Amino acid sequence: MSDPLIRRELLAAVTARSAEAVKRDMLAGKIPPFDASRDGKTRAWRLSTIAAWNPRIGRHIEALLKTPYIPAA
Repeated sequence: MSDPLIRRELLAAVTARSAEAVKRDMLAGKIPPFDASRDGKTRAWRLSTIAAWNPRIGRHIEALLKTPYIPAA
């Protein structure tokens, strides 16, 4: 697997917090700042950044990304 981009909403869902709470924690320095993107517009972290910051959360997100998507009926 490459180093996928992780958006704030996914990190919020995995940590059971709101996207705004994640933003506040990032601004307070409790979560690393966003990684630079190729297009300069995407605001996200690389999975490796999340895993370095919190290995447990990194493993959880990685497992979610490997889970096949099952559409709603």
